[in-house]
Amino acid sequence: MSDLAFQIDENTGEIDLVFTAPDLVTDGGLKGAIITALFTDLRADDGDDRHGNRRGWWGESYLGPWGSKLWLLERAAATDANLMLAKDYAEKSLRPLVTAGVAKDISVTPERVKRASGDMLKLTVRVTRPDYVEETFEFEFAWSDI
Repeated sequence: MSDLAFQIDENTGEIDLVFTAPDLVTDGGLKGAIITALFTDLRADDGDDRHGNRRGWWGESYLGPWGSKLWLLERAAATDANLMLAKDYAEKSLRPLVTAGVAKDISVTPERVKRASGDMLKLTVRVTRPDYVEETFEFEFAWSDI
């Protein structure tokens, strides 16, 4: 399976496609699909407390739910309960990769990491492919703790 390659700017946290003129770069892994699943905003449910801002990705109107609710934790306190919520949000967002058959199993381990700039939420994603090859991906993003 070939997928578009993504890069994450470690200073800004911005995610972009990798481009080498005149083409987009592809990779043979699942990193692009994982990044898209984790960091595309899934529309919040009515019960999610976001002061009326349900966000979401416009494509959900046509394709159904896609992405994660990790964005709901951007301003949440860095607590053990929110670590477990991050795990739940991440695992739910990655389930379609198992359903589609591109992964046999996916597990997520959340961790709070202290940096000079503040607390970071680190997600370690372990993927077992259908051929039992295992891959591990790590992602960190700021936890504003407001």
